[in-house]
Amino acid sequence: MVQIRIVSASLQSPNLDLLTAVQLINGLKNALTKFRSDDNYFTSLYKKVLEVCNEHNIEISSVKKRKISKKINDSNTQYISTDKKSEMKHFVYFVVLDDLLNGIQERFSQETVDSYHCIWSSYKF
Repeated sequence: MVQIRIVSASLQSPNLDLLTAVQLINGLKNALTKFRSDDNYFTSLYKKVLEVCNEHNIEISSVKKRKISKKINDSNTQYISTDKKSEMKHFVYFVVLDDLLNGIQERFSQETVDSYHCIWSSYKF
């Protein structure tokens, strides 16, 4: 998440050129997408969280068992986690990363980024 702060600070710099801004945004989007698909990154992050919880005597509650609905019209697409790690991954980690990626997409759509890139490329010649 340090990368987010670096990109944010760089985008606020008055000396930033357009091409560098586009590269920073694309790099951040790629990094967040990689974090979402890299199970090893989540596992190491989760281990660090467990260590911090242990150091500060914070108890990690177990996953509550959920009753699966037997209604015919009920959606069967809900994810039911079996352990705390998978619960945190699906209901916290993925949600935060998806919100970050959606926020970037809203602010910097691919059309806009491509337009900036074309303008900058033609300006350089």
